[in-house]
Amino acid sequence: MKAGTTRTPAAALPPDAARFLIPGDRLHAHMQHVAQHHAAGPRSYAVLAVSLACASTPRLDYRPETDAFLVRYTLQLLRRVLRENDRVAVIGPDELIVVLADLPSPEHAELCAARLLAAFEEPLRIGAMYDHARATVGIANGTPGLRRPGDLIRQARTAGHQALTASRNYEVYPPGDDSSGRESLEPALRTAVAANEFHLVFQPQVDLATGVPVATEVLARWERDDGARVGPNVFIPLIERCGLMPRFTGWVLNNALRSHRRFVEAGLQVSMAINVSAVDLHERDFCELVEQALQTWSVPPADVTLEITETAPMHEPREVVPLLERLKDIGVGLSIDDFGTGYSSLSLLRQLPVDEIKIDQQFVNGLLESKQSLDIVRTTLALAGNFGLRTVAEGIEDQATLVALRDMGCEFGQGFGIARPADLETVVRWMQKHGSQPPATQPACR
Repeated sequence: MKAGTTRTPAAALPPDAARFLIPGDRLHAHMQHVAQHHAAGPRSYAVLAVSLACASTPRLDYRPETDAFLVRYTLQLLRRVLRENDRVAVIGPDELIVVLADLPSPEHAELCAARLLAAFEEPLRIGAMYDHARATVGIANGTPGLRRPGDLIRQARTAGHQALTASRNYEVYPPGDDSSGRESLEPALRTAVAANEFHLVFQPQVDLATGVPVATEVLARWERDDGARVGPNVFIPLIERCGLMPRFTGWVLNNALRSHRRFVEAGLQVSMAINVSAVDLHERDFCELVEQALQTWSVPPADVTLEITETAPMHEPREVVPLLERLKDIGVGLSIDDFGTGYSSLSLLRQLPVDEIKIDQQFVNGLLESKQSLDIVRTTLALAGNFGLRTVAEGIEDQATLVALRDMGCEFGQGFGIARPADLETVVRWMQKHGSQPPATQPACR
């Protein structure tokens, strides 16, 4: 690696980076001020907990000055991300807290995290060695009724820990959630997985040019015996942490493929899009599980697309890429889900044997109001075209967004503005009704 391709932070921060800094002992007072400022307004605020490390250097091998170097380097990178009213505090040798104010929507906190993570793509030189800095980000969004804004810091750090243990780049703390509440769910969750207490819903995907349904995404739902509903953003990470993902994935696969028969009986030619956890990609018998489920329910492999979160292949590409190639040999389609929220390198994307890019809803929502989101979507569509990949936009809420995506060349889409997730029979009837209608006359399925 040539020295000219690296970045070496200066010993002192330039003024345009230092002006965002606040002392750690002023962080809680600043949080209180930000919370009061947003108490009655329409805009939101958020906290990012950023943990730093060297990508390929074990912590035991760190020199004393390494952490300080990484913090200084990150503060310089934050110049590209932070706005006038944003602030950052260093609260530990390898941890920063970023306070984002005056956000148009909570999703913009994720955009900020994604931009920061993308900046870490560049190699840097630490003394005589070359390495990549690596960041893990936890995100917690403020709410108007939050009595103790300092709790937001705890929530962001909890989300950051969850991201680290799940090998993700970042994690968002679920609104209204509490970590102690999550832990109390574990016994009920184990029982639910053992007793198959989950159920599936289906959300149609349509051809944006014709409005004809072409696929359906399979989504798992959990309603407890007491009637309480637990969202996937809560129970999926807990399933991963409890080591229950292989059994849960097997249940989802088999029930999804069993449902495929109902679409065939109704005369519908649709493919099934099924989400796959990063944990699944590290299971030795995952390919056999997929192949066996296809054979059990007599589903053609071409009628199944496995959706893989964008960050999943990034951490262990030498292990994941061969597994994806084996899945391709079976004949199933492969899709990169939540595209744009991680930091895929083009060189790795070229290696992945995928068929499809799925544009994350955070870029689709508010597409017409955000130039940044518009540019990201356009770039993604151009990238997909260069690689010969299909494109699916999720989170389409209205006809104007659908038309804009269609005019930009996006091929397929899904969202509440097209059809909400529903039970199998409801979705079958909706697809039968809308299979031949032009998009201009399609009402949303509510």
